[in-house]
Amino acid sequence: MKNLSKSVKRVAGLVVALMLASSFAAASPAQAAGTRTLTVHLHRSHLSAAHPAGMQEDPNDLYEGVNLWMWDYGSGVPSNPSFDQTDDYGVYAQWDITGATKAKGGIITRLGSGWSYKEDVSTAAGSGGDRFININATGDTEVWLVQGEEKIYTYNPFTTRFVNIHYSRTDGDYTGWNVYTWFTDPASTVDFSSSDCYGKVATMMVPDSVTDPTIGYLVRKSTSANDFALQTIDLSASLPTVPTVADNASIAARTADIWLVDTTAVGGTQAVNGDGKIDYGTPATGARSALKVHYHRDGAYTGWNIWHWGGTQSGAESDFIGTDDFGKFACVEYPSDNPPLTTYSVLFRDSSDWNVAHKDIAASEANRGQDAGNREITLLSEGQTEVWIVQGKNYVYTTAPELEAPQKSLQSIKATATKLKKGKTAVLPAKSSRNLVIKWTSLTPSICSVASGKVKALKPGACKLSAIQRGSSTVQAVTARRSITITK
Repeated sequence: MKNLSKSVKRVAGLVVALMLASSFAAASPAQAAGTRTLTVHLHRSHLSAAHPAGMQEDPNDLYEGVNLWMWDYGSGVPSNPSFDQTDDYGVYAQWDITGATKAKGGIITRLGSGWSYKEDVSTAAGSGGDRFININATGDTEVWLVQGEEKIYTYNPFTTRFVNIHYSRTDGDYTGWNVYTWFTDPASTVDFSSSDCYGKVATMMVPDSVTDPTIGYLVRKSTSANDFALQTIDLSASLPTVPTVADNASIAARTADIWLVDTTAVGGTQAVNGDGKIDYGTPATGARSALKVHYHRDGAYTGWNIWHWGGTQSGAESDFIGTDDFGKFACVEYPSDNPPLTTYSVLFRDSSDWNVAHKDIAASEANRGQDAGNREITLLSEGQTEVWIVQGKNYVYTTAPELEAPQKSLQSIKATATKLKKGKTAVLPAKSSRNLVIKWTSLTPSICSVASGKVKALKPGACKLSAIQRGSSTVQAVTARRSITITK
């Protein structure tokens, strides 16, 4: 299809649409007109230490005893279904959700029939193992779950490939611009949904059912009157090899990046193709742009910025413009020298005033012949150079490194009263030494009770209390036991 003219493609698309419409008019017995289904896939990679004793009769069966608890999907989905089908991903099940009226439905993956083994999602973040699926208002809903991950995927997270179209316009106006691709049937539109230091980015998700080594697409400007008001010629993208679930390939290994820049001024002289559309031709590829620098600190980023230099640039300052999972990032503009620069230098400092500024790296770390804090970055000859830098380390990473867990602070729980008369109450410490809320529980509820931050003496005996503070990203969790003698 990629070799057909766009006018032929659109006529073919209309024919396909009419054929599909006629086929839907007489729905097949397998799926009546208007029926909506929900398909849930689950992939597990290991047995859990939380398995109830004796449940795992077959140690090679990762899915034995695994079931679901679901709600808000309508009468077509039972509250406690099991997975009844298998595929290369793992297990899956499908239900009729035609009667579903809510936009979201809840789902819990658990082991056995109890509630103590919701091990597929960590409860540390307070989720309690609950996940929520966005239900499509029309059409089917299909999701993929991964053991231990709270995220719900709308695509196979192990075999889906990605093509990022990075698009830079010289006029800076991206209104109406999108990517039109025909590897799907029917053809589809992909919006430029994010930005980077180069311009706008559109991401095409390619399922493993696409086996061709390339996919076709074009970049176009759509208006209310014309979806193809302006457009490029047909372009193609080479795809990464189709992975399998067993490959456990990283996202980077499954991603292709294409860099396009439109150097044709709007309103200039363009060729007009057979269907009367202005054709922008093939965009330039490989144009270099700003350097994207990711930076991670264990502490606060307040006041920190980047000082950079190289070539005809004697020195300039750039602030961080965004936050991601790694830390902060900045777009650093470097000069378009001739010949082009091959390296560029950066350092990180906590003030714009050199008289008081501190660099993020000690002089003892300058073991590559550089001044303390200076990092030299090798620039790509084409496309955007992207690097990751960690506080205190001289190394420049070209992929995001795995971060070491920061050392957490300790905390403590204050002592309680040691004696209390029957019928009396005593206030329990509400917060730890790190000002985090404590949860108190009575281990002897017939002797003492806990409510509203107080312990109440019910009858003489030994009152046993348990306290827990679960910690935070910077503070270790702490537990404590307290004993109070209850007297008459």
